[in-house]
Amino acid sequence: MLVTPARDEAAGIVETMESVIGQSLHPVRWVIVDDGSTDDTSALVNRRISGLDWIRLVRRDSAAQPADFVSKVHAVRAGVRALEGIGYDFIGTLDADISLELDYFKRLFRAFEEHPSLGIAGGHVIEAYDGRLVPQRVSANSVAGGVQMFRRQAFEDVGGLRPMRLGGEDSVAEILARMRGWQVATLFELQVRHRGRALSGSARPTRAWFARGLVNRSLGYAPLFQLSVSAYRAAVQPPYLVSGLAMLAGYAWAAMRREARALDPDTVAFLRAEQRRRLLRAVTRQPEPVRCAG
Repeated sequence: MLVTPARDEAAGIVETMESVIGQSLHPVRWVIVDDGSTDDTSALVNRRISGLDWIRLVRRDSAAQPADFVSKVHAVRAGVRALEGIGYDFIGTLDADISLELDYFKRLFRAFEEHPSLGIAGGHVIEAYDGRLVPQRVSANSVAGGVQMFRRQAFEDVGGLRPMRLGGEDSVAEILARMRGWQVATLFELQVRHRGRALSGSARPTRAWFARGLVNRSLGYAPLFQLSVSAYRAAVQPPYLVSGLAMLAGYAWAAMRREARALDPDTVAFLRAEQRRRLLRAVTRQPEPVRCAG
């Protein structure tokens, strides 16, 4: 099963739809949730799904609400509700600005079949902007929110996606899944294309990285780990230096304001233990744990 939240995606949603419709193995049911679009998103979707009974359009009247992270999660929940009464073993989210290779789902579900402990998986996002294709930098035990596929039991174990004012609902799902013993993996051999920058979109990159620092603080990132992440981003992520400094500034701002954490103390303790192990591997140059292949 697949759910796609979409708001004002008329410019590219047909491309996303064609990449799913053309799959060698397509979802049993795909719910596209129009989250209060003011453009032709619904009309384009309706026109393309004519005669395709496995795709359903759901309209959510949220045009008066901001197109933020909370709205996106509520749109996903509306899509999940539309699946009630239908049996399924997997459920995934797919952003409306993503295009897939035509054997994407075939290879993705092969990985799930070969690894019973795999709870969340997805392809490696390649961002297309300024005439370039830029691979997204992501940890092997993480998956970009726009392409997260859940084993149903894992999805239910983590309680689905949580509305997060600052964002990070995909990160929360991953952390909780790993905490409950599920494996989470990006299949780097399985590439997906994202139209534009995944993090900042139309926003200024500096503002987007500052917001990411706010999210990391809300999740409970340890200060030393955040410092290392910021240094890494400053070195490798355009705009160089500025990206890392903006992220660190966002984290520090949230810390000074004593913003409430989004996760309970036990989950924060689990996350920080993971981060300590990652820092230790980096210092001792130990390889990352073996990851799944798609």
